Amino acid sequence: MTQASMWASALRFDPPRSLSAQVELIDRGLTTAMVATALVALIAAVAYQFTVGDGRIWWWSTATVGLAWVGLLVHRILPSPGQAHFEPVRHARFLVTLAALSGACWGALALLFIRSGEPDSGTLILCLIAGMGSAALGIFGSVWPVALSYWLCCLVPLIVALVRAQGVINWALAAGAAAYLWAMAVYSYHASRMTLRSIELRFENEGLVDRLRDQTQRALEAREMVEQALVEAEDANRAKTVFLASASHDLRQPLHAL
Repeated sequence: MTQASMWASALRFDPPRSLSAQVELIDRGLTTAMVATALVALIAAVAYQFTVGDGRIWWWSTATVGLAWVGLLVHRILPSPGQAHFEPVRHARFLVTLAALSGACWGALALLFIRSGEPDSGTLILCLIAGMGSAALGIFGSVWPVALSYWLCCLVPLIVALVRAQGVINWALAAGAAAYLWAMAVYSYHASRMTLRSIELRFENEGLVDRLRDQTQRALEAREMVEQALVEAEDANRAKTVFLASASHDLRQPLHAL
C-alpha cells in the first residue's frame, strides 16, 4: 500500500462488522486507560510543582482528570458492542474524539509548561508524554484513526513547544519528537491492519464452523430419513409377505375342495 492510500485510510473506518470487533478491543482497556491517565496527571502535577515550583500545573491536572472521568461516564452511557442500538461508527467517532482530547491534554502540558530556562521541566514532560504515547499504542492501536488522533493532538503541540523553547538541544528533541510521531503513526497503522486481518480470519473460521455444523446437521437428518425409509421398506416387505401368504392360503382352499 502506498503512503498516500495509507494516510487516506485515516479518514475512514473499516467495515461495520470488523469495526465492532475493533472498538470492542479498545473498550476492554478504556476504563483502565482513563483511570491511569487521571493518576499520572496527578503524579505529574506533584512532580512538576516540586521540580519547578509552578502551582498552575494543578489547573491542568484538574482539567485532565475531569476529562478522563467525563469520558468514562459517556462511555458507560453509550451502548457497548453486542448490546441493542449499538452503532459501531458512532462509537468509533466517540473514541476518536476522546483520544484527541486526551492527547490534547498532554500536548497542552508541553505548550504551557516547557520552559527554555528550566531544563528539568522539559525532561519531565518529555518522559511523561513518551510513556503515555507508548501506552496509547496498546489501547488505541486496533483502530488507526483513533490512535492517529491521539498522537497528532499530543505530539504536534510538543514539537511546537520544543521549537519555541529554542536552543540546539530543544530543536534536536523537536526533530526526535517528529520522528517519533512518524514512527508511531506508521507502526500503529500496520498494527491495526494485523488486528483487522486477525478479526477477518476469526470471522472466516466462525463461518467455516457454522457451515460444517450445518452440513453435519443435514447429514444427520439425511441419515434419519434413510433409516426411516428402511424401516418403512421392511414394514412394507413384511406386509407383502403376509398378504401373499394369506392370498395363497385362500386360493388353496377352493382347489382342495375341488
